[in-house]
Amino acid sequence: MKSKFCINQLFSVGMIIFLMLFISACSSSSTEPPPASNHYLTYVADPVMGTSELVRGDTTWTDMVITGRVMFTPGVSYVSFGRVSDGGYFYQLVVSRAGMYIYKVASGGTDTHGVVTITPALVDNQWYTVRFVISGTQFTGYVDGVKYTDYTDSSGTGETQGNIFLQSDDDGITAGRHACFDDIVVTNGDGSVTYISEDFESYPLTTNWTPTGGWTPNNIGRGTFAIVSE
Repeated sequence: MKSKFCINQLFSVGMIIFLMLFISACSSSSTEPPPASNHYLTYVADPVMGTSELVRGDTTWTDMVITGRVMFTPGVSYVSFGRVSDGGYFYQLVVSRAGMYIYKVASGGTDTHGVVTITPALVDNQWYTVRFVISGTQFTGYVDGVKYTDYTDSSGTGETQGNIFLQSDDDGITAGRHACFDDIVVTNGDGSVTYISEDFESYPLTTNWTPTGGWTPNNIGRGTFAIVSE
């Protein structure tokens, strides 16, 4: 009888301890902050023009390194980084799933250079780090640290300074196409000065994506933009 009483007593004490621990765990977890979310920029291409663009910077910037993470979603045909002058002339690194090239717009017309194939091809819904290095007349493009294209413009016709821009385009077929950008960093040529560092984690954004240059209004911030979290 005494033995049975001791067992019951131990069981009751055990249950009390279990309940106390359970209640403590529940109350502590309810007061903890939720896991941090990664926020990023996404935008839908303009329904008329087909492309979306954001511009930021100082028109006196010359040599620079533009780095950022990008993600394709179905219906996005390319993403790009570039430098644009007051007059609307520019160089841009264009990255599709299967390749990369440098696109130049100057007073003498447009040119495409350094067309290369990316192997294996990039896939949807996966982040990649793209880097565009502009050094004088040399333009180099990287994906995830691998150099794919390297072009030197000896024509003397291209712009030499300007703002930076982000751009994407759709395939002309798929509705609701979204290009995604995150962790945009722009430095001078040797990396000693950081012009822009934007991770889209704060609002208002730490970077004012309003150009100081003279791009015409229909080319500024074209598209529908949103900051979303994973």
